[in-house]
Amino acid sequence: MASKSKAPSSLRRGGREIVQCRDDNLKQLYPQLHDHLTVQVYEDGEVREVSVLSVFTKNGLWKLSLSDKNSSEVCFVSAETYDMALKTLEDSLESGRADWILREDRSKRNAR
Repeated sequence: MASKSKAPSSLRRGGREIVQCRDDNLKQLYPQLHDHLTVQVYEDGEVREVSVLSVFTKNGLWKLSLSDKNSSEVCFVSAETYDMALKTLEDSLESGRADWILREDRSKRNAR
């Protein structure tokens, strides 16, 4: 059975091939999250690092951490189910109300 997702797209930027991952189901359900995880070029053509999504559980809750590599910020959400955690994250990204926290530079922390 063939996947509904399209193959990764690629483009050239500064002589370097950029391969973009894509998942049409994720894009439909969680468009903001999909863009954070897959868009590698800003609208102005500047290359960007994709965000990193971490998933873990603690004290009976699903916890998601979205790390924006370009701004050195991270946001966290928690919910009783994985689906609700994804929806909460998407809603916070879409509304612009995600609680972004500036990550501490690990090299500075390790130098202490």
